Amino acid sequence: MNKRNVAFLILLLLAIDQAIKVYIKTNFYYGEEIKVLGLDWFRLHFLENPGMAWGFKFGDGYLAKL
Repeated sequence: MNKRNVAFLILLLLAIDQAIKVYIKTNFYYGEEIKVLGLDWFRLHFLENPGMAWGFKFGDGYLAKL
């Protein structure tokens, strides 16, 4: 694969990831879970992390994640 294809693949995966997050945030209620493709072991479960990656926060309040 050349660099252009790799960059396109990365951007495509990021776009899909963000689209799924927006869909879940706007259409699911907190704690809702669905099976993906009807598979029992592959599920989407809506929850929110109180911090950034692995729960890290800088300070207190809403802006601590930003």
